[in-house]
Amino acid sequence: MRERPALGDGAGAERPAGRRARGRARLAALCAVAVLAGCASSVGRPVRLDPGSILPGIDPAVPVSVDQARSLKVMLPRLREDLADALVRERIDCHRRFFLNACLADVNRRERRVEDRLDRAEVAANQALREQEAFELNRREAEALAARAADAERDALQREQNRRTQEARVAAAANEQALREAQAPELERQQAANRAERERREAAHRAARDEAARRSAQDAANAERRRAEVEARQREAAEREARERERREQRRADSARRAEEATRRAERNEARDAARRPDAAKPPPAAASEPPVGGGAPAAPR
Repeated sequence: MRERPALGDGAGAERPAGRRARGRARLAALCAVAVLAGCASSVGRPVRLDPGSILPGIDPAVPVSVDQARSLKVMLPRLREDLADALVRERIDCHRRFFLNACLADVNRRERRVEDRLDRAEVAANQALREQEAFELNRREAEALAARAADAERDALQREQNRRTQEARVAAAANEQALREAQAPELERQQAANRAERERREAAHRAARDEAARRSAQDAANAERRRAEVEARQREAAEREARERERREQRRADSARRAEEATRRAERNEARDAARRPDAAKPPPAAASEPPVGGGAPAAPR
């Protein structure tokens, strides 16, 4: 927003055309309302606006703080509208007076002083906000510069450390090469000894493999012989078991036969004894004799 020039007591200052047009339109509208409602009626006169009472706590000549500047940026547009409305009401009241031109000139003079005070306050607020923005920008740039300087220093330290590490590696490689050259004869002797030891172990391994193969073939032959012996023993065991089963069957049959013969002898003896007793004149009725234990037919009386 461009800064307005300072206004004197009697000098007329140039104002924006838009603001003058809005003021005239508002004045015409309010005059029309006042005429329709009867300007000469019992409407009370407006309070005379004092330019010194506008923003009493703000001195345009003194820089304002950032918080005050932000508050002014929010408050000034509404304050301008309220003050414009108050001045319009005063102009309407001037049309009720006899000295119309003098009243309007006084209102215009006070309006210029009010706008000058508001413009100075707005310029001070904008200046404070620009200074704060410039300060924040400078602070961010200073922080960025400090960060870049720290990064550059860290990179320099890292490059120095890498250089020292590389030099240490080169020196270690050179020392190791010199040590290998000094130990070359001993290494050749150890390599020859290792080759001889390896050949001896390989020969021992070949001999062990040959011995293992010979033993494996001998074990196969022994396994076949043992398998034949096992089969022969199994056949002999089966034959012995068959003969033992035949003998058990024969003993069981002999036992049954002897039991049957014993039962028959007992029955014959009993019948003979019964025939010898005195009351044996009438033989008892024949009863079905139980079969013998051996499963044979009942014995006939003698």
